Amino acid sequence: MTTSGWRIVLLASLGGTLEFYDFVIFGIFARDIADALFPSGSPLVSLMASFAAFAVGYLARPIGGIVLGHFGDRYGRRPVFLGSIFVMSLATAGMGLVPSYQRSVSLPRAACWSCSAAHSSLICAPVIVRPTLRPR
Repeated sequence: MTTSGWRIVLLASLGGTLEFYDFVIFGIFARDIADALFPSGSPLVSLMASFAAFAVGYLARPIGGIVLGHFGDRYGRRPVFLGSIFVMSLATAGMGLVPSYQRSVSLPRAACWSCSAAHSSLICAPVIVRPTLRPR
């Protein structure tokens, strides 16, 4: 095998390793994500909502691949790849800035942005959060 062939194998292996790392990290922190972003009376419902959010992102990946593959063929793979990395970086920063459920409910009529990156796609939806009055 040539040097360029080994380079391709190495880069493909690195991509698979990073994808597996993504699954492991989410699995480790799924309970914490469920508690912070999807509170419910039942911890199982919160955990299922957390895994459902991960599943939506995972299922959106082929759509992002098709769309970005089209643009990669038309405008060149490198600019589209760098653009997708930039969008994923913005989405990751956005996820880090999303307040927890308890904090967002305590803010009066706060506009919270929920952003989720699925390796090649970005889904953003504005959510208006209103505080609820609970009897003590």
